[in-house]
Amino acid sequence: MTLSAPKHATVSYDIFGVGRKPVFDSKAKRLSVKATKIVKGSATLVATAPPSVVTTPCTIGHKHFKQRDASYFGSFSSPAGGQFQARSLVAGLIKVAHSGIAFFDIVTLKKA
Repeated sequence: MTLSAPKHATVSYDIFGVGRKPVFDSKAKRLSVKATKIVKGSATLVATAPPSVVTTPCTIGHKHFKQRDASYFGSFSSPAGGQFQARSLVAGLIKVAHSGIAFFDIVTLKKA
């Protein structure tokens, strides 16, 4: 949210909720997400460039893995009337734009 004063001031709200498992189409580099509880709405995120990939060692419960993190930059769009929205005690009803820029990560683990 952009404020009218002072110049370049913004307010940011983080609202967390549980949603359905996201669906990633690896060929089209498209991530589809939908939320139905505290946060409602859906969007499709599409990568517009190849990912930045970082591979690091990872240990979970004394088991060793190689973690691959692919970070994507792209755009998102929501169906008409289906943009993400949530209600906050502080800010009231918050609605996300129907489209815009997007960042998303796909993290995979393989046994080392």
